Parts: sequence; C-alpha cells; structure tokens
Amino acid sequence: MDCLNSYTGEVAKASDAKVWVKVKKPTACGGCKACAIFAGDKSVVLPVMNTVNAKLGDEVEITAPKVKPILGTLLLLLLPLALLVLGIFVGSWTGVGDGIAALISLGFATVGFCITLVLDRLVFVKKYSSQTIKILKNTHIGEEL
Repeated sequence: MDCLNSYTGEVAKASDAKVWVKVKKPTACGGCKACAIFAGDKSVVLPVMNTVNAKLGDEVEITAPKVKPILGTLLLLLLPLALLVLGIFVGSWTGVGDGIAALISLGFATVGFCITLVLDRLVFVKKYSSQTIKILKNTHIGEEL
C-alpha cells in the first residue's frame, strides 16, 4: 500500500514560521506498517513549516515529511567522527601529552557537532520538513487568508 502524500489536520499550536498540526491516522493507512509517523497511535502532533499563514484552530492540508537522503544523514553522522579522529592525530602529533591530546580531539569533535547542528537547522530542517499546502477551514471569520 502506498503512503499518502498529504494529510489533513487541525492546528494545535502556532507561531510565525511553524505550526503544530494534530493529524488523525487516515483510514487508508489501515494496518500498513510503512509509516512510522503514527506508530500505532490514532493521532499525532507534527511540527510543520507554516507556508500559508495558518492560525490556531484552522484545518490545514500538509505534505508528508520528506525523508533525508542517505548522503545527508551520513554527513551529519560522519563529520563529527572524522573531526574526532583528526583531533586525535593532531593531538598526538603535537606531543603535548595524552590528556591535552584528548581535549584537542574532543574540541575537534565538538566543532564537527556544531557544524552538523547548524547544517541540520538551516538546510535539512527547511528542505525535508512537512509544509502546509492550504487552509481547508478557516476558523477566523472575517480575517483574510
């Protein structure tokens, strides 16, 4: 069974750039185990990029979350590890002692973690997150969409 490309739900919490949408498990899912979003629950609250200026209580249609490509995931995992190994080599090459070499390697790993955190927050979250497609029912009568 194919997974759905979009879901509908009610905005449970809203901010300028993001909304949290309570999505009920579609009947089309049935016993399908392919979608890890619901994990047996009847509904789930998903963080969604607010591209249509939805407000609290609105019924919206959202895209299904995109899966990060394996290369992006590997980058996020391997960059801190590679910098940790590089830090070990730099620390041992300088001959400053084992304790300082360990601190140097931890510093390199921390820099790698910070780089991956920034990449994930600035690039991957925006590109591979669910987004609101349209407002299906506006609960704010008189307000312009």
